[in-house]
This record gives sequence, structure tokens and C-alpha cells, in this order.
Amino acid sequence: MTSDLDFYDIHQHIGDSSGSHAIDWGVQTFDAVGLAESEADTRLRYMDDARIRQALVMPGFSYDRSDGIQATRRQNDSLARYRDANPERFIAAGIAEPRDTGSARGEIKRISDELGVVGVTFHTAFQGVTMDSRSVMDCIALMGELNLVPLLHAADDCHHESLSKLAKVARAFPDLTIVALEPFYLLEGQLSCDLVAEVAPNVVFDTASCYDFDLLTAFVTRWGSDRVLYGSHFYSQDGGSSRSRRAALLRREFETSPVLSAAAKHDITEGNWKRVFGLRNNSTKDT
Repeated sequence: MTSDLDFYDIHQHIGDSSGSHAIDWGVQTFDAVGLAESEADTRLRYMDDARIRQALVMPGFSYDRSDGIQATRRQNDSLARYRDANPERFIAAGIAEPRDTGSARGEIKRISDELGVVGVTFHTAFQGVTMDSRSVMDCIALMGELNLVPLLHAADDCHHESLSKLAKVARAFPDLTIVALEPFYLLEGQLSCDLVAEVAPNVVFDTASCYDFDLLTAFVTRWGSDRVLYGSHFYSQDGGSSRSRRAALLRREFETSPVLSAAAKHDITEGNWKRVFGLRNNSTKDT
């Protein structure tokens, strides 16, 4: 069965995750600063082969923070340069470190005003707080004022990022669209997404690392195709990795699924992306 689906990818990282995981990737590691020169060609080839027309890129979370907020600013500035080198292919979500309190709020304002990001991403398992901590909540409240989308890693594989905490956060901001990243990663997490979808209608769910496609189609049937966004979880050190192969399998499942309608497939791979991000700025602003 052939398909004319285009994919818009909600979940790509730039940077090296080897500092956060006890994994030998067997490939070159990357300095997040200057990535536009070191790996953009590989990423674009991957996207072309996968028919990914545009991707949201975000930093990794294992960067050296020896100089605190300055390190975070370098990550965000590098991200904006990466996007600006190929603005037709990338939009960007920045990073803020919730434990930096006042500095985090200042950085969110800066990257909104100066860098034109569409959102801010949190991966609290690597940031030393829980997703529902007061510091994260304060950041999300500010993001609502700035019309930025929160992207919260919620793989449910540790208590920092549990889906119950995601539901609590989403219910605190009912008028703000919140993207859950990797919520279908584990079987128990994928099953728990039904409850989150019911109690928090403002959450949309990323397909990255999806555990089971049949459960995903059941979720879509139950809650609607407007609740799901395609994500690949492509990382800078990927290149034929198991994550890339898993994402390719998921794309084939979408293309050949007899359960999902053409309209539902379009919503998940393209339409919801344009609804959530289509009217947002996608370039560095003049200062």
C-alpha cells in the first residue's frame, strides 16, 4: 500500500545524550554549539528519506552547566542558529532550567522575545525537580502569558515525569495546550494515557517511542485524532539506530493502517502540528 502522507515531527533533539545515559552509541559525540555545521546534513537526509517535511528541534539535557545560566543561553542560541540555517525545515523549542528560578523566567522571556521559539521543553528527570514542582509551574504560567507551548517529557518511567503529574499540571492550566512527549513509551504508561486524556482535554500526545500501535489506534478511536502528534525522537547521534528504525516502523504503521481513516492520519502527521504551531513565529526576532 502506498501513501502520500507528509510527516511533521514534534520530537527531535540536537546535542549529545551520552552524558545522561550509560550507553555507548558507537558514533561521534556532538557539541551542541556549532551543530549546524556538524550534523544538519545527516538530519536532513533522514527527514527527506522519511518524508518529514518539518521538525520541531529542542536541545538535549546533558549539556555541561558549569557556568549555569550562561550554558543554558548558549544552548538556546545554538538552537536558534540551527533553525535559522533551515527555517523551512525546522521550528524550535528552547530549554529552561527550573531550579534556576528567576534566571529561568528571564531566559524564557529572552528566548521568546529575541529568538522566536514556539515553546519550551522540560525533561525533569534530568533537571532535578518533579514535573509538578512549583518551579516548573511558575515557568508554565509565564509561558501561557507569552503564548508559548509547554512540551513536557512524560514517559512515565520515573516519578519525576509520571503521567499523574502531567495530569495535575495540565489541569492547573486548562486553557493552555500542553504537549506530552513520549507518553506511549511503556505499556503501563500507554494504558494510563486514557485517564490523562479524560481529565485533561488540553493535553496532546506525542507518538515518539510508541510501545504498541494497536493501543495507539484504540486511543485515537476513543479520544479523537486531534489528540495525537507524530514524533520520531531523532537525536544527533542517531544514524540507523534502533530509535530511527522504531520510528520508521511507526510511520509504516500509519501509512498502512486499515483502522485509521485518511482524515485521522492527516491530523496526526500534519494537521495537528499546523493547528498547534502554524501561526507561531519561526525565526530569530530583531532585537
